[in-house]
Amino acid sequence: MKEYHDLYLKTDVILLADVFEQFREMSMKFYSIDPCNCYSCPNLSWNAFLKMTNVKLELLTDIDQHLFVESAVRGGVSMIPHRYAKANNPYLKEFDPNQPRRYLQLLDANNLYGFSLATTLPKGSFRWLNEEEVETLDVIMIPDDNDTGYILEVDLEYPKELHDLHSDYPLAPERQSITHEMLPPQFRNYVSKSVCSVPKLVTTLNDKVKYILHYRMAPIAVNSNTQDLVKINISKNGQRYKENHSSRLKVGDNVRIIVSMDPINEDLVHRIDIIKSNIRDKYNTLRGQKNFEERTFKQQFEPILSPLKTIAEQANVVKKEGSDTIDFTHPQSIGRLLGFSPTLLKPNVDNYSDVPVNINKVDIIRIYCNIARGAFYNGVEDHIIHEFYPAVMPGFKIIEIPKNVIYLPINTRTIHNITVSLRDQDGRLINFRGESINVRLHLRNASDNGPSFQRG
Repeated sequence: MKEYHDLYLKTDVILLADVFEQFREMSMKFYSIDPCNCYSCPNLSWNAFLKMTNVKLELLTDIDQHLFVESAVRGGVSMIPHRYAKANNPYLKEFDPNQPRRYLQLLDANNLYGFSLATTLPKGSFRWLNEEEVETLDVIMIPDDNDTGYILEVDLEYPKELHDLHSDYPLAPERQSITHEMLPPQFRNYVSKSVCSVPKLVTTLNDKVKYILHYRMAPIAVNSNTQDLVKINISKNGQRYKENHSSRLKVGDNVRIIVSMDPINEDLVHRIDIIKSNIRDKYNTLRGQKNFEERTFKQQFEPILSPLKTIAEQANVVKKEGSDTIDFTHPQSIGRLLGFSPTLLKPNVDNYSDVPVNINKVDIIRIYCNIARGAFYNGVEDHIIHEFYPAVMPGFKIIEIPKNVIYLPINTRTIHNITVSLRDQDGRLINFRGESINVRLHLRNASDNGPSFQRG
């Protein structure tokens, strides 16, 4: 056992050394940075980002500006707004030619943070706007690549006539605690009040007060279909934050977001706690630590927050634009491959191509499908999406009369145990990961064949 233990450790160390040396060689080749001089991979990525872009981020020396920008960092939206979808096309056994054809397809927008990092981002010259500048500011007319950008505090009014149109993906998500009274009536019996105490990032159709957003988000709010989409009322008393855009950050991935987020919260909480609580003992304790130096905090962490806020909001721009219309007017659009002429396709409308096309023979489109009910994609690309609905509380989706009803004959008066095996289209057991399911059995008397029960 000792020899095996020593051999395993020696082999593991040698292999790890080979992999790390290859990683060092790659890093030196691409960035001229030795990973041995970095504490972590995100730290290496952040150093490479600063070196490759040659950008100098200015400090946020005003604590109010720092808190103003930090309050706008909300995260990314993750939701399933469409409760139920069912396909109807010739690739399905139960295809109904009398009904409109519908296809379910998985689309994924990748590298959203990378897309955001390639846009114009703030780097310095941060200041508050005066009253005169606020009165004359027209954020709708400012181009996205303008040298001077703005972070705004606005009041958003969501017109009721747009609620149905935007019910699937409302604009302007906000982080808030969902109270028990805000839940739909059918949810209140299944969710305890303690669960509602956790703040969540939600999309709602409610009006927003003192909502902080980047100026690039304002045209999305007012130019989607009509000028009356969202009325933005910029309060005269609200503060506006001005920034200087003069650099394009071209290199980026998620680890730069991680390294931007990690050190801010803990250190900032310590500092704010000192300022607001005015507890001298706690301040003296922190000041006595070797690593406590206010100047170091400013230089190391404060420049990160402003571009980070812009990056996070830019990552959501792609999602919002993609959810409204499908643009086939672009010169490099795939619309012609799908049989469409250059046009804009509206949501919630059946759109038919101008010429017939076999979508399965279009090589540049990868269709990820799955025929299993309740699942979206299981890695097998040749499966057709049959039906999709997420796991929700009772009342949203109930199949009263399944099409695959099976009556099994039985010759006993007593049933002591019933074992139900649920398998997918490939015959493999389905893992529900602890989720409870309901199986309804229907017993009936058959005068010819005796009693039987229905499996649904």
